[in-house]
Amino acid sequence: MFNNQFFTDPTALNQAIDDLLEKINDASDIEEQTKMVELLTKLYKLKEIDLKLTLQDAELHHKEKTAHAEQLLKEEEIRMKKQEQAVDSELKELDIETRKREMKIPFGIKPETVVLVTANLIGIALVLNHEKLNVMTSKAFGLVTKLKN
Repeated sequence: MFNNQFFTDPTALNQAIDDLLEKINDASDIEEQTKMVELLTKLYKLKEIDLKLTLQDAELHHKEKTAHAEQLLKEEEIRMKKQEQAVDSELKELDIETRKREMKIPFGIKPETVVLVTANLIGIALVLNHEKLNVMTSKAFGLVTKLKN
């Protein structure tokens, strides 16, 4: 009748159950109906096992997907941390470079400053020479201009 076939397709299993129920209704012999009911019981048990296996398979598939998603998430977190460290390092280098630039003293001296310093030094030398020869009663250093910052 069913050739002891294992049904992996739920629709085929349901079809076999439906066919057997029709045959039970059409059968007139009680022994034949009893055998069919036993077969129907086996088919329902098979359907129950199939549903359990399908559920277990779905749970396993869900666990695998969840584990894979968690692994991908961990890898992404590690990648982002490395990228964050690289950015932080680059920012520190830029900060150090900026501070170095701010602290640099310009090496170029303006010609006006050289003339002013030279004139003041000559003035001081003249005043000191005059002091050596003659005593000055007034404040001679008022003649020397002060450097402006």
